[in-house]
Amino acid sequence: MYFELSQLDRAFYDYLRRRLVENGYLPDISTLSESDYKAQMMSMTTNQKVVEIFGVGSVQARGRVDVNKIVIDRIDLSPADIGAWGTVRYQKNETAYNKYKRPPATYNVTYQIGFVTDSTREERKLLNLILSTFGAMGCKNGIKEDFTKTENYFDYKQVDFKDNSDGDYFEKIFRYQVSNVFITPDSLESDSIGTLKQIDIETINEQDNE
Repeated sequence: MYFELSQLDRAFYDYLRRRLVENGYLPDISTLSESDYKAQMMSMTTNQKVVEIFGVGSVQARGRVDVNKIVIDRIDLSPADIGAWGTVRYQKNETAYNKYKRPPATYNVTYQIGFVTDSTREERKLLNLILSTFGAMGCKNGIKEDFTKTENYFDYKQVDFKDNSDGDYFEKIFRYQVSNVFITPDSLESDSIGTLKQIDIETINEQDNE
């Protein structure tokens, strides 16, 4: 299956973000204006525990929160086992067919999900939240920019876990590998592949001529 990298990046962020909203850790940014989101965030911060989440690419914003945060990174991109060398597909356009060439191979993409908190109670809750969202393995749809799901889904499995806790903070890190996805689109080789409209065939019964 083909995915834009942003759709994979956003999937690991948004599935966890939705669980944080369900558990009362965050307001729902997908249904609120920016000003309403900030207002609700401010209200929640003064009354209860807030857990902020930072997806791939939000590097600078992460520094403003020391604890009670989830951070997601894309840490590896490597060729996978499934290839498509030389294969093509056809898609109808207005007048004929487009001919597309598949990329030569799929990729494995590895994501790292880490959280930091200073509370034993919150550490247990966040561990359970990540495990109940992704588990040891599974499949998920990609997430588009408008927060809707892609039609395609990807397979993933947990490949590592680390405990980097010290005397002051709990820090736990999960790694998940997305397997065998195309992340480069098919290349257009022709937009004018015609179709055969009619075939006229004359048949002769050789037995009648004997």
